Parts: sequence; structure tokens; C-alpha cells
Amino acid sequence: MALFGDIGKGARDVLGGHSYDHKVTATSTVQGVPSTFTAVLKPGASQPALEAKFTGKAHGANLDVLVADLGKKLTLTAAVDKLRPGLKVTATGTLTEGAPGAPKVTGVYNVPGFASGTSLVFKSEAVVAYPYAKKVDQSVAYVHGPATVGAEWEFDTTKMALGKYTVGAQYALKQGTAALLLADKLDTAKLSYVHKQSSTLSFAAEVVHKISKNATTGSVGATNKFDAFTGKALLTSDLLVSLSATGDVVPKSVSGTACIQLDGKNISSKGPKYGVQLSVKA
Repeated sequence: MALFGDIGKGARDVLGGHSYDHKVTATSTVQGVPSTFTAVLKPGASQPALEAKFTGKAHGANLDVLVADLGKKLTLTAAVDKLRPGLKVTATGTLTEGAPGAPKVTGVYNVPGFASGTSLVFKSEAVVAYPYAKKVDQSVAYVHGPATVGAEWEFDTTKMALGKYTVGAQYALKQGTAALLLADKLDTAKLSYVHKQSSTLSFAAEVVHKISKNATTGSVGATNKFDAFTGKALLTSDLLVSLSATGDVVPKSVSGTACIQLDGKNISSKGPKYGVQLSVKA
């Protein structure tokens, strides 16, 4: 099943993933409940943000409970995928210091009955301000063999107006995938290509052109799996260089990622940005 968000994802996976947060994540089971505890220190922040996530099942639904800001924010997510074939519905609600936020309901429908290699998927996400949906984000993706086409759009029900919208297409070749997105009400063109050189090495490039400003930016990157770690490199047209490495610190129990970014235009006056993320399995 392919969603509209999967168009261009191969290139984004190669070019993205460089984080300059300091982060520690620990996963374990607390009284039979799968649990994840996270501490994130963002650049410029004086103290880390703490989160705890608990996962379970009840009445045929998959449940996630997220506790953040030392208990001041509580998020509950329930997902059900057995209402009818091909349909998955997810509902999310939040409480911030006891005050409820606008709930969000997401539905993904993989239309059944298509032949192998062909699919049609609709996605709808609504932010609800009782008794009506305040904002609705929708998308559609159609896949036929190596080709994917689709669109996404936003509709503001309070203004009864169409907001941002994007159309896109991609085509899978033998060793690569080319994608084109027209975003920001067709004002931004994004052309990307990812090339899989081998089972371990991939290259990607993206060009972004802002039509109204006649401005163009670009980036190239690569990722390679070595024996002990996976390395990634990124170079942008603004001369930002990003490097990262991900691997096991302690086999089967602790993995880590280290990232660094250098500004080629201000390399003598600007120090590097860096981030370290650790994941611990208890």
C-alpha cells in the first residue's frame, strides 16, 4: 500500500535523517506493557523535554498513551483496522494541564479489488472542533506497476476555502526512482532522484525551484552500510555539509547516531552543529 506521502520518500530517506538534538531513548516492558522513555535536549534549550509512551490493546484497538512535560500533557491514540477490509481509523486526543485539545481523526482506505501491482489509497485527516471538523487534510494515491500519481489538499471548514494543495508523481526504474512534486499551490517544484548502486550504497539528489521568486536550491547525498555502522553525507547548494553515523554501541542493547554539520560559507566564524542520539533496550 502506497500513500501520497511516499512519493519522493526514497530520496528524502537518503538526504534526511540528520538530527542535531541530543536524545536518549529507552525501551522496556513495565508490568507487561511495552514502554518507551525519551529525553530530548534541543539546540539552545536549557533543559531536556521528557516523554513516556505506553502501548497496549483494548476492545480490538491498538492504544498509545504519551505523557509529556512531566505529566502536564497527555495524548491518547487509538487505532482500529478491522472495521472493514482496507480501512484503518486512528483517533487522537490530548489534554494539556487538564484542558482538552481539538481531537484528530485519521482514516486510511486501501480500496480493495485491484489486481496485483495496482492500488488506490485515500487518506483523510480531520481536526475536530465540536461538533464540526475544523480542518480536513485529504490525499489520494494511485499505483500502477512502477508509476505512482497522487494529490493532497487542505480544506478549512470555518472559511469554506481550499488551502494548500500538492500534486505529485514518481516512477520506479530498475535501480532508482524519480519523483516530481508541485507543492504550495503549485508554486514550488521539487524534482528528486534516488539511485541504488548496490544493496549497501545509495545516492540521491533533489532540486527545489520556487516559481514566484525564481529561486532554486539543491542538495545531493549518499548513504552506505558498512560492517560496523551506516554512514550518511549531505551537501546543499548553501554549502552546508552534514555527516552522520549510526551503529551499535553495545551489540543488541545500545545503538547510537552521531551527526555533525559544517557551514561552508562561515566555516571560520561558525562552529559546527552536532547531535548525539542513543537508544537503549532494557
